[in-house]
Amino acid sequence: MVVKWTLQRAIIEVSLLEEKQDNLRKQISSFVIPVPFNSKDTPNPVMRKKQKKVLDQFLVVSRNILEIKKAINKANQKHGIIDMIQQNKILRDNSNFLRFVLRSEKINVEHMGIISYQTLIQEEIEKVLRDNDEKIANNTKAIELKNSKVNITINIK
Repeated sequence: MVVKWTLQRAIIEVSLLEEKQDNLRKQISSFVIPVPFNSKDTPNPVMRKKQKKVLDQFLVVSRNILEIKKAINKANQKHGIIDMIQQNKILRDNSNFLRFVLRSEKINVEHMGIISYQTLIQEEIEKVLRDNDEKIANNTKAIELKNSKVNITINIK
């Protein structure tokens, strides 16, 4: 079945399918699988059928997750969303480092020249932090807008 979703919807669907996949994985891990699994002398054929059904569901869900993620990545690359996400990560890392510098560089020195120099540095750092926060907010809004408008076509079962 071919579906058309927005990126936003596809991201939500992936998270729902991943939950389902985890539940199926838990069910599979609780199986007592006879050796060999396909042997006809299994004591309980009904149980074997149920187990096979769960395994088949798991495979379908896993395949669908893979297809959706591939489509999301392709759309993200095509529309520059990955670049914005990476830029946000770099800006956040930069901001975290600058906040660390601000916290750790509290120097109590009597000399006016050093104190005024430190104040200047702090003001510059705070300005950069404000700029970073603004850029991150703008990128996040742009990503959300693109996610809600970009349509992707996915072939799922």
